[in-house]
Amino acid sequence: MESCPICQSKKNKISLCKVSFTYKTEFDLSECPDCHVIYYNPTPSTEQLIDFYSTEGYEFNRWRLESKAESYVKKLNKKQSSGKFLDIGCATGYMINKIDKISDWEVYGIELSKNPANFARDVLMLKNITHGDLFSANYPNDFFDCINISDVLEHVPNPIALLEECHRIIKPDGIIMLGVPNGYNDSRGLIRYYNKNKEAGCHASGHIFFFQKPTFELIFKNTGFDIAKTETVGIKNGLRNIGMLPKKSNWQEFYRPRNKKEIVAEPEIKLITRKKYPDFYYRFHYLKHTWFSLRGFYNFGLNINFILTPSRDNE
Repeated sequence: MESCPICQSKKNKISLCKVSFTYKTEFDLSECPDCHVIYYNPTPSTEQLIDFYSTEGYEFNRWRLESKAESYVKKLNKKQSSGKFLDIGCATGYMINKIDKISDWEVYGIELSKNPANFARDVLMLKNITHGDLFSANYPNDFFDCINISDVLEHVPNPIALLEECHRIIKPDGIIMLGVPNGYNDSRGLIRYYNKNKEAGCHASGHIFFFQKPTFELIFKNTGFDIAKTETVGIKNGLRNIGMLPKKSNWQEFYRPRNKKEIVAEPEIKLITRKKYPDFYYRFHYLKHTWFSLRGFYNFGLNINFILTPSRDNE
């Protein structure tokens, strides 16, 4: 009997539907009856993960990321005016570049994909960029004051190991800023697509784990973190996912399986210098995402933001 990748339970998993990942692959979308994680079963192989993500481009909205950075700096400075900040999955580095320019925080970035990591280091001239995974960076114990993990945990094959490494490198009084989809809500589209089409759908963003509230509680406890704050965001899209608002007419396109073998994409990344709209526009579009938020964990929201602190029980 295969163990749950989160809690190691050997109980029979609940099969929710069939799902696809790379071209002509099929998995079970399973739910663990103990910790209630929903996941691709079995977990896609390293080769499949590389094939899936190698097709992705790197078109990021620089100005919206810089608005996000300004918001982060305000939050960080309420805690302390300087420190070491790590962004896991920093992509092209636009966000941490802005943090570096407008604050006294020392920024670090980890990026698995070669091209955006090179862009952050060679074009934006950020010094502390590592191409690879968090483990390859081998940071010292108790090194960072703040670690940002945004839209990453649901992609990695071993979420527990990632958070354990974060616990090792965060200072005892540091914080983890974790943004992750609400697994119950995020998985509804895959299930609906399969039931409607009798065909295994593919999550266009490549999510392979879907964490529910009991899953989060268990993961944080087992990796040594306390929850300091929980916030539900993405409420409008979340209500669409669970059928409380009409879905967009083209919703199925997000879940269509890939119809041809993956080809590695290595597009040139160019520095974005011209703004299409004034600063206020980008600040507004970032902030409105946080305005319509609720303190706490609600299944009608698509995304959950956590502030985590190292557990005092481990001191």
